[in-house]
Amino acid sequence: MFLSKKRDIVEAFDYFISLIQNPELKKTCKNLKNYPDFWTSIASLRFHHNFESGLIIHTLEVTDLAVHTAEKVSFCNLDILIASCLWHDLAKIWEYRKLDTENWGKNETYSSRVGHISGSLSEFSSIARTCKVSKDIVEQVQHCILSHHGRKEWGSPVSPISAEAIILHNSDMISAMCPKYLKKIDD
Repeated sequence: MFLSKKRDIVEAFDYFISLIQNPELKKTCKNLKNYPDFWTSIASLRFHHNFESGLIIHTLEVTDLAVHTAEKVSFCNLDILIASCLWHDLAKIWEYRKLDTENWGKNETYSSRVGHISGSLSEFSSIARTCKVSKDIVEQVQHCILSHHGRKEWGSPVSPISAEAIILHNSDMISAMCPKYLKKIDD
């Protein structure tokens, strides 16, 4: 997915939202537009997507990879998968703070109050409850968010056990790891 302009980012986000069939879950995901920092924050301090708007670009890359993978897996629930992809890293907006616009990527502060996995889970759960998403759907998305790092030693409280959680984890890994290797090739 090539995202070169803010318009491209919004169009990609809206496209993924349009794929969600469940109206309550769609409304929950549309709420991500109410988090202005989600559209401008970095995705990490030193590793992947550590530039302005890196978080939304990473999120859309993960979603794009996941949707394309789901096309090959007939037993995957696309609504659960897309919602999980869109919400999996939201709380990074509170973990990484932009302090100096001239030195983006050099002067952020890290807040480990809750951690982005549990923070994203909590925020999704709160909005989903407000939008009246069914308990079963909420629990499926929660599992995907909780397990998206894949292993406990990598920060996931649980390991992925559903098709959607496995696809999210692998899509997240590809998006996070490929820029590191591409940079080595370019150097």
